Amino acid sequence: MSEELEIPGLYWFGVLGIFESAIGTIGNALTLLYFLSRKSMNASFVLYIGINISDLCICLLMFPVGISGMLGGRLEGGEGWFNGSIYCPLWGLLWAISIRMSVYIIGILSISRTLSHLRPLQPIKIHVILHLIGWYFFLLILQSSLPFFYNKSYYFSQESTMCLWHLTEVFEVFFNKL
Repeated sequence: MSEELEIPGLYWFGVLGIFESAIGTIGNALTLLYFLSRKSMNASFVLYIGINISDLCICLLMFPVGISGMLGGRLEGGEGWFNGSIYCPLWGLLWAISIRMSVYIIGILSISRTLSHLRPLQPIKIHVILHLIGWYFFLLILQSSLPFFYNKSYYFSQESTMCLWHLTEVFEVFFNKL
């Protein structure tokens, strides 16, 4: 690898990423199993299940990023995983959706807790929670798939050791059509 491509600390970023991903995967999987085994469901349980699923996806998606970091983001190492015609766009799409969905569901959980304090005898309806999550998921899929509509794609970034797309690329194509 040439000198200008060496990124200090990338190996240790990769090692820590794999370690954190392993802990997060195990913890989220066990917590998800606990909530799914409950016989009765309420809005909070549905939100916790959503958070667990999102965070489990994030942890699983971090494994190849960690491996890529350990390999220094080299073309013959880490990018091999991300260089396929399907893998990098799929990884980028799942990553963009998972990280945003996790934060969104935590926000809904916070709002539901506030509503529970303000109206303690009125339970929050599960179908309302599912509609909020479903619509947001739909919007995330639309936003995260914008590059595909404009013949752009996610690409492997050696600096971040993950697949990205630049918003400016999509808007350049959009504004050039106007």
